[in-house]
Amino acid sequence: SAPATEPPVHACDQQAASLFDHRRLADGVTFDKLDAPRAIQSCEAALKAFPATARFEFQLGRAYERARRLQDATRMYQAAALKGDTGAMSSLGIMYAEGLGVARNNAEGLRWLQQAAARGSAPALHNLGSMYADGRAVTRDVAKAADLFVDALAAGGALTLAQFKSNAAGYRPDIRRAIVLRLATGGHYAGPVGNTFSIDVIRAMERLVASAAQR
Repeated sequence: SAPATEPPVHACDQQAASLFDHRRLADGVTFDKLDAPRAIQSCEAALKAFPATARFEFQLGRAYERARRLQDATRMYQAAALKGDTGAMSSLGIMYAEGLGVARNNAEGLRWLQQAAARGSAPALHNLGSMYADGRAVTRDVAKAADLFVDALAAGGALTLAQFKSNAAGYRPDIRRAIVLRLATGGHYAGPVGNTFSIDVIRAMERLVASAAQR
């Protein structure tokens, strides 16, 4: 069973905590900046010292995934997800949905993402939004996708904000318009509703993310 109290900050946290995990105990690193060999060594040591700690299992899973040890990553995500770690639930959902380290199983991927989203996981809300936007494993639903993306922002979704700022063109015009409309109807944005993320739309998104950090 998981320890009653969380272990103190460890090198595993500093080297493998997710930047998008609001419960992290260190600054966190993006996946592409993760030094896998170093993080694996630290996180394996952390788990040896503090067995069955979901935080370390999730972070070791990230390090294994970065090293392309996908079966090991899935095993760690599963262990942490079963203890209620929402980051691991979200990652496990993606592994199942994309068939990484495990046989592709859209229903199982959706189930884990929905569990994490129900617990307020911004990455899970974002990934579910992407599935509804693209019609992957679910029927395409523009309004549902927009709701999930805005919910991700309201949950402190730095990942979602970063995506919308740097890759707005990666989202179809109907999705962008639905997101702007959802921001407007939610009272977060008062400008014209179109299919572009104007500077005022981005500011509304930034306010939503910032308000989550203050809660």
